[in-house]
Amino acid sequence: MALTLYVRTERWRAHQQSVLEAFPGLVPVAKGNGYGFDNVRLAEEATRLGADLLAVGTTYEAARVKDFFSGDLLVLTPYRLGEDPVPLPDRVIRSVSSVDGVRGLVGARVVVEVMSSMRRHGVTEDELIKLHSAIEDVRLEGFAIHLPLDRTDGTNAVDEVMAWMDRLRGARLPLHTMFVSHLKAEELQQLQREYPQTRFRP
Repeated sequence: MALTLYVRTERWRAHQQSVLEAFPGLVPVAKGNGYGFDNVRLAEEATRLGADLLAVGTTYEAARVKDFFSGDLLVLTPYRLGEDPVPLPDRVIRSVSSVDGVRGLVGARVVVEVMSSMRRHGVTEDELIKLHSAIEDVRLEGFAIHLPLDRTDGTNAVDEVMAWMDRLRGARLPLHTMFVSHLKAEELQQLQREYPQTRFRP
């Protein structure tokens, strides 16, 4: 049985605008089937919102939407050594989740993901010393932490981000930008107050 979804465009766009206002520096995400809208349409909507950066899932998705979004594109799937090369413009930023991944992208624009409590992928605290020398050969756009959506264990998202900020600062790594996920507006504001020299981008 087919399902057809009708969206009230102006209401949907007004909601997107309200989210953008609540989360300054928001990075829209368009991946997979574009949540049913198609990534090309979402790239066009991100342009309408005035976004300077659009996150996509894969390099193939970046290649598909690059002609429909003129800003920078952030590939969320971490770079893997030996992956199939996809021709992409210089405005594409690659996520990396290992020191070897950083070393494999000499000269590229990168965002380094740190290991969160999700334990999915990311650089660990023990690797920060090696990371310090590796980032000299890339154009570091910032760090990222992918937080869990639900915290059934009672832990605090802000505390987890702050712990990583302190680790990165202790390793003397540049903290100009931190990409974060699954934070409430007030949590984001708390972090911005605590670390005014860092731009937090949800």
